[in-house]
Amino acid sequence: MECRYNEVTTTHAPPPAVFSPDTLTSNAATYLTSKKLDNSGNALSKIDGAFVGTSPRPSKTALMVIPGRFSPASSLFICEMEESKKQTHCLVCPFTGSSLPEIILQDIIFTKVDTRAEKYKCLGTGVTSAVFEGQVVINNCGLKSVAVKLFKQPFDNLEGISAEAGLLKMLEPTGITPKLFGILQRTSEGNHPGIVQELIQSSVTLHQLIVGKPPFITKQKWYNIAYQLAFGLKSINEQGVLINDLKSDNVLVNISTDDCRLTFIDMGHASYMHGKRFPMTTEQASIYRHLAPEIANGQETSESSEVFALGVIFKDIPLEELSFISHKCLSKIPLLRPSVYDILSFVEEIM
Repeated sequence: MECRYNEVTTTHAPPPAVFSPDTLTSNAATYLTSKKLDNSGNALSKIDGAFVGTSPRPSKTALMVIPGRFSPASSLFICEMEESKKQTHCLVCPFTGSSLPEIILQDIIFTKVDTRAEKYKCLGTGVTSAVFEGQVVINNCGLKSVAVKLFKQPFDNLEGISAEAGLLKMLEPTGITPKLFGILQRTSEGNHPGIVQELIQSSVTLHQLIVGKPPFITKQKWYNIAYQLAFGLKSINEQGVLINDLKSDNVLVNISTDDCRLTFIDMGHASYMHGKRFPMTTEQASIYRHLAPEIANGQETSESSEVFALGVIFKDIPLEELSFISHKCLSKIPLLRPSVYDILSFVEEIM
């Protein structure tokens, strides 16, 4: 299998979190408490409370980030940060150099689930971030429904956020990732950084669809889902992007459409034209089952490890016809795994 990433600097990072989807308020609601969160006085306050009791399964697997050998200069991400740090200027995509749009916090109306208790609708939580539902005014064109991913890390470290937002912008033409609306602009109130993206309506995670009791899904719809998974991964990899965290929790399924349209979400661990290494213990390697065995052994991610992750999902999908190709994808030897093009052809043949 051809690999386009080996010649570029490897980035080291902790293992991806096991995301806990659809957490309605619970402890994560403290993300948005105490200070008024309407567009008359938006300001975000305590963020640490959002992570109490909501860390991924199991919480003890959280690790610190190990920087890459050649960290890009900060000037690639923020131009002319003011001494007062009241707001950022000229935030750009580290891959294309194009400017990233900024969203003013006061323009966001977070969705409340309990107006009296000031609780807000949380779509999911992880170790480093939580995602909230809301609406935002975009270019004076009325309100848009959005998912706001708020990060625990301070504004002083925007590299990862700029990279994730930049990749979302880069992948927009594929039509299989959420549209990027912008990055939250820093305010004097000290809000936490965030990415404002399209809210995928009428959707559940693929994991929920597989293990839960959703509306009836026909065999043909499962075929459509398998095809979209292979096609989506192919489309993303062809853009030079590795997801590095492909799992059923990070794929949304629109159950209101006839073809169960998929959306790939959470590019927080994705990389452009290079792989990543995820240092982990043997115990952690057994938990992150979607990471290929060579990754657990210290090698960098690749298109082949993406195929392994796809094989894990295929194994969980209730289609006996996928057992052959999923077995091939899950080979412990990367060179023996099929390419995503072979997988796509196989799914087309069995549909």
